[in-house]
Amino acid sequence: MTPTHLNPDIPSFDSLFDLEEIQEIQDSFAAATGVASIITDVEGLPITKPSNFCRLCMDIIRKTEKGLFNCMQSDRIIGRYHEQGPVIQPCLSGGLWDAGVSIHVGGKHIANWLVGQVRTPEMDMEVMKEYAHTIGSNRDAFAEALEEVKAMPLDQFKNIAKTLFLIANQLSDQAFQRTMKNRMIADLARKNEYLAALHDTSLGMFTRLDLTRVLDSIILRASNLTGIPNGFIYLYDPSCRDLEMKAACGKFTGLTGVRVKPGEGLSGKVWETGESLLIEDCQAWDEKSDNPEFGFVTSAISVPLTSGSKIEGTLGLGNHDPGIPVIPETLSILEQFAELATIAIDNARLFEGMKEELEKRIKLEETQRQMESRLRQSQKMESVGTLAGGIAHDFNNILFPIIGFSEMVLEDLPKDSPLRESMKSVLSGAFRARDLVQQILMFSRETEQEVHPLKIQLILKEVLKLAKATLPSTIKIMSHIPDNIGLVMADPTQIHQVAMNLMTNALHAMEETGGELRVDLSEMELENEGVHDLGIEPGSYVCLKIADTGSGMDEKTRKRIFEPYFTTKVRGKGTGLGLAVVHGIVKKLGGEIGVKTGMGRGSEFSIYLPRIMPRGEDAEVKAVAAIPASRNEHILVVDDEDAVLNMLDRSLSRMGCRVTCQNSSVKALELVKSDPKRFDLVITDLTMPDLTGDKLISGIKKIRPEIPVILCSGFNETILNQKATGTKPDKILMKPVTKNELAEALVMLLGS
Repeated sequence: MTPTHLNPDIPSFDSLFDLEEIQEIQDSFAAATGVASIITDVEGLPITKPSNFCRLCMDIIRKTEKGLFNCMQSDRIIGRYHEQGPVIQPCLSGGLWDAGVSIHVGGKHIANWLVGQVRTPEMDMEVMKEYAHTIGSNRDAFAEALEEVKAMPLDQFKNIAKTLFLIANQLSDQAFQRTMKNRMIADLARKNEYLAALHDTSLGMFTRLDLTRVLDSIILRASNLTGIPNGFIYLYDPSCRDLEMKAACGKFTGLTGVRVKPGEGLSGKVWETGESLLIEDCQAWDEKSDNPEFGFVTSAISVPLTSGSKIEGTLGLGNHDPGIPVIPETLSILEQFAELATIAIDNARLFEGMKEELEKRIKLEETQRQMESRLRQSQKMESVGTLAGGIAHDFNNILFPIIGFSEMVLEDLPKDSPLRESMKSVLSGAFRARDLVQQILMFSRETEQEVHPLKIQLILKEVLKLAKATLPSTIKIMSHIPDNIGLVMADPTQIHQVAMNLMTNALHAMEETGGELRVDLSEMELENEGVHDLGIEPGSYVCLKIADTGSGMDEKTRKRIFEPYFTTKVRGKGTGLGLAVVHGIVKKLGGEIGVKTGMGRGSEFSIYLPRIMPRGEDAEVKAVAAIPASRNEHILVVDDEDAVLNMLDRSLSRMGCRVTCQNSSVKALELVKSDPKRFDLVITDLTMPDLTGDKLISGIKKIRPEIPVILCSGFNETILNQKATGTKPDKILMKPVTKNELAEALVMLLGS
């Protein structure tokens, strides 16, 4: 049972009554009624001195071991809490009659009033003497003492017990009224003190702009008002993503500046959940902070500092004495002070914001001019991108038959024909044109790159060829690009763009004075101590370094080179997007870019990309085997470009397929309607007059849902999904399609 002095809801008997006055009432009651009387606490321990106790109980029965045991058992039963009336029964120890009533305040049992030690005239003396023998007492002494016990009828004793019950209830009511009065006085005093503290704190808050002084005042007043000696206020620091103790009192004073992470300890938990928290035993709490500096806290409470929907920090109080808990009523007080603290924070930050706003207004016009210039540049780039995307789409339709017919010619030429090398060059040029189209589509934002294992040395050598073709004689290119460098996960067009942009910048830096451009490719193992400045994880990397001997950059320029639209070039020489694009691509590939430069010392850009294969384990490139000319499926080909139809007709026929070509999507749909089982597969373009490819696919699938359909288009798959409104095709092939890609699709959809 909780000791009453630790629980303010259960008053102690001696705090409610004058014990001398109660003793006098008890003695008078005992003398008037002729019964023994005593008041005990709920555990049976005496509060008053016994009145009129008989010699039989005190000097004879209780002097024997068994008699004392029986007396204690009887007292436990009679002393039970019973609010309906007195408990009346013979004593287990001597057969004497006893009674007991409870004293309670506000429903709380605080004491017992026990009376009794009387006998009835009908009591059998011989039976009582036999009881004396049972407990080990002298029979004659027992009988002599029993004669001294007051005898009265049982009804009379019951009336005495009922009278005692009424007296006890009256005492209980008086004590309850006194308790309520004392509580009202205490509550009124506490509220007056609380309102005064809030008033003083509010005045101080509105007359000060120093956030630290305001917070110190708030936590000190909250501590004084609640009587909890130790207090703290944490504020969230978004730059460090943690909470810092900004104000404190008591034992927390020396801990200002201490930081905790969200979710750590009491304050971190309150900030993370946004809910108030009371911990009665902080040291036994499973989620307590590991910081030993908080080891003195025994119990604590904390509330969030909430501004709108944002939690600015926490306010809390704590005890260091294990005998003093934090009562729940403290919560409402803290929440009021939390509101004041939040207003103080907003007020101080508003003041700081006003200062910053004044400074910003000075630069506002310049910023607006820059934004308007960037908007015009962005609109111009968007228009160019849209135009480039349209041209690239049409160019894919041109490249498609060129690649297809070139593959067929190369396939038909004898192995010793001198024309084979020429046709390979034609095909290589067509593939380069296809890659160029992919770059244009990427520039126009009409394609999303797909990364795959890649040997970037092949792309670097291609870029170097292009660079050498446009080099002035004053610039020399030096390169070291080993063939055995491992693979990286990347997209070829992105790597091409990174290398081209960096080399172009280097050439511009040496345009007037000449110099040397150096391109190096290597593998690097970066350990823990080598990656802190780069901001990447330790591991194996492929490093591309592109260095020039140009004019270099100062530190101010170096810090801004990756900003979009920032450029040091004269008008017409650049847009300021090149290095921003490089930075974005490298980051997206999980890499990092470093820069070494200085005025008059040139510049060196180092690109680090994660290596996916150890040296000597380059991935084997497997070509798709040509499909034997033994197919016999009937394929419907639909495209409004006659050159594409002609090429697909011949290519599919060489695989053994029967082909029906149709340059009208409407007529193609009629063919399927007239004979749904006629065709085994359909190949269609997307952009066609009258009936677009996606709508043609929907119409065909309604007639024959199981027929496989391949959609070929110059748009990429993402754009196709945006443009298509009907049923999706079974396979999408991007123009220009090679013979092997087409053969793979047939195997996937029709089987080998």
